[in-house]
Amino acid sequence: AALAAGASGVIRLDAANVQIIVGPQAEALAQAMRELCAETAGSESGDAADDPLAETAGQYIAALGGAANLTAAEAVATRLSLVLHDPARIDRDGLRALGANGIISGGDEGIQLLVGDAATPLAAAIRRQLAC
Repeated sequence: AALAAGASGVIRLDAANVQIIVGPQAEALAQAMRELCAETAGSESGDAADDPLAETAGQYIAALGGAANLTAAEAVATRLSLVLHDPARIDRDGLRALGANGIISGGDEGIQLLVGDAATPLAAAIRRQLAC
C-alpha cells in the first residue's frame, strides 16, 4: 500500500515495525502525522462527551500491559479480540475489575475478553488511543 501511495521503498525493521522511504517530503509528512496525532490526542484527553470511552480504553490498555504490548484490537460480537506481544504481561484481576466477564486465551499472542455490548465502541476507542 505504501508503494502504491508513492513511497520509494519499505524496509521491515522487525515483526512490528517498518520504515517507509518517501524521499525529500519525509519531514513534511512527519509533521502532518504529528499534527494529526496531536489533534487525536487532544480530542481524547478533552471533554468526556467527545469520547466517553477514552478513559476506560486507557484503563484497558494499561491492564493489557500497555500500548507497546498491543498489536491489534477488534470487536467480535460481545468480545474484544486482542493480539499482544506478550500475553503474560496482562493484569487479569485488573481486566475483571474493569468489567471483563471472562478472559479466553486465543493462541500464543491472542486473547478475547468478554465485555458485552461495549465490545464494538471499546475496540474503536482502544484503536484511537493506539493510533499515535
